[in-house]
Amino acid sequence: PYARKLGPLGLMPNPKNGTLVENPQEAREKMEKGSVVIRTEKKFPLIHLVFGRVNQPEKELKENLRAVVKGVGRGNIKKLVICATMGPGIKVAL
Repeated sequence: PYARKLGPLGLMPNPKNGTLVENPQEAREKMEKGSVVIRTEKKFPLIHLVFGRVNQPEKELKENLRAVVKGVGRGNIKKLVICATMGPGIKVAL
């Protein structure tokens, strides 16, 4: 009965993203520590990920973005665009 409301919002529990678990307490502790969800496109070389929030200090966002670039490899990135969920895209010069 909740699928019609939660499905379109992307809030349905899903074993792929770790929201459907056997032990909820253990999962809660793991989620509170923080994790990174990386999505890719099947037919295009794109990576979608969240590296911070709009209300985070600018210094933390810079550090997070540097860590992402280092993890992916600067040579593997041809173009980098960051944006808020509903905001405009901002091209970043590497």
